Amino acid sequence: MTHALIQRSIVLVATPLLLAGLLPSCSESGPDGAGDGSKVVVVAECAAFGLTLSADPTTGTAPLKVQFVVTISGADGQVDLKWDPGPVSTTIKVNDPQPVISYHAGDYTATVTATYQGASCSASVDIHVLCAAGSTSCKGGDAVVCQDGAYVVTETCGADKQCKSGQCVDAVSCALQNCTAEGFSYTCGTGNKQVSNNYGGPGPDGLSSYVVSYSNGHKVTCTYTSSSSGHCNDDTSASCTF
Repeated sequence: MTHALIQRSIVLVATPLLLAGLLPSCSESGPDGAGDGSKVVVVAECAAFGLTLSADPTTGTAPLKVQFVVTISGADGQVDLKWDPGPVSTTIKVNDPQPVISYHAGDYTATVTATYQGASCSASVDIHVLCAAGSTSCKGGDAVVCQDGAYVVTETCGADKQCKSGQCVDAVSCALQNCTAEGFSYTCGTGNKQVSNNYGGPGPDGLSSYVVSYSNGHKVTCTYTSSSSGHCNDDTSASCTF
């Protein structure tokens, strides 16, 4: 797979001394997050006031609704909040301390900045959202595992594999031959199975093209330039002209 679950969360255990706003330094620190979707709490301690930001959950499957909660300590008056949740469609009310923000698949950093008496302090949380698995298509030689908007996760099909109907399957050698206006012969090995078909038309009846699909996911498309000439090709690299 070409994707990996990577999440960096800033976590600091909040002590009563920190929340009381008695330490003048500003800090954000802590171990890397486990990426298990659990609640993350970030404490930012500034000279004028204390700021705590929590997010729950921080990892999940799209669409992921994240509950944010901002707590302010050491401020006696109005504190203005400004949110930068990343590229989302959710509308956040002015100075909302507890917004619920919906995320599509992708990696985000949500930041809140609090301003009190001209002094500002910020806290950020990383959000990682996966799209639901369900391979349905191919992109180049890779299988698309899941896609949510611009967020795409693919599985690279190795040298001995090829993408068919959104799945990485064993690569096979297909033979497309004996193309005529009346049909073609097609043999494609899929494990111990052989698929062979002789299609009896329909060039002379005026159709410009036709497609024959096989149960192994392959298909052959024939296009006519006249009632007696044209070409056929499959979805690997085989082709023939008549």
